[in-house]
Amino acid sequence: MTLTVNIRYYIAMIFRVMWTNPTHREALRREADRVDQFVRFINLLINDTTYLLDESLTNLQKIRTIQRLKQDVAAWNALDAEQKKDRESELKQAERTAKMDINLCNETVRLLKLLTEETSKPFARPEIVDRLAAMLNYNVNLLAGPQSQDLKVDNMQDYKWQPKLLLSDVLSIYLNLADLADFHEAIAREGRSYSKELFDKAENIARRTAMKTEDEIVKLRSLIEKVEKIRADDIADEEAGEVPDEFLGECRISFGNKH
Repeated sequence: MTLTVNIRYYIAMIFRVMWTNPTHREALRREADRVDQFVRFINLLINDTTYLLDESLTNLQKIRTIQRLKQDVAAWNALDAEQKKDRESELKQAERTAKMDINLCNETVRLLKLLTEETSKPFARPEIVDRLAAMLNYNVNLLAGPQSQDLKVDNMQDYKWQPKLLLSDVLSIYLNLADLADFHEAIAREGRSYSKELFDKAENIARRTAMKTEDEIVKLRSLIEKVEKIRADDIADEEAGEVPDEFLGECRISFGNKH
């Protein structure tokens, strides 16, 4: 697993370096027209980002728990030598894994940001758009939702854990795809992580920390309004499709009288 993580990290770094060369960027744009390979590549990036963020969350929570335990002098001293040794070992393992996962997660999200910035339309393909929206919504949920408090550990810079920067990159991907109607629908119909309240909070964080310009925040607000309009229309369609029981009863009586 460590070897795979290292290889993928360096591949992401290579892509970032290539991105500074216009010739390579044009070649990557052409690759986006090769549907099968591009879809497979993007789906791998989506899988990686989801997996790495989950692993990072697990290890950061473990680090936070053990750090708080060590800071509680009475609780720490209540442990015997073997228990302390086990906790220290768990902490070191979690720290090593977190550093690798967070590094790769950062690079993977940045790569998606660069790709969507350069060519957005391929990301509206049905093989990609729903999974991408689900992954992005999940990221916003973790980074701006209640669980974000569980990700605050001591010396975050040691793990290259910069949740605000990661949130900024995720919001950039939304903005890069903000003109795609299929993307609006995918966000709206992803029912696991999306909520307007979370995006309102993410918007407030973006404004408070100046991670986005005012124009970008206006564009993000416009995107969420479009998403909410789709959700409202879907709800209205569902309600319109439900025939009240009293009307069903009248229909039965009417049809019965004709016979």
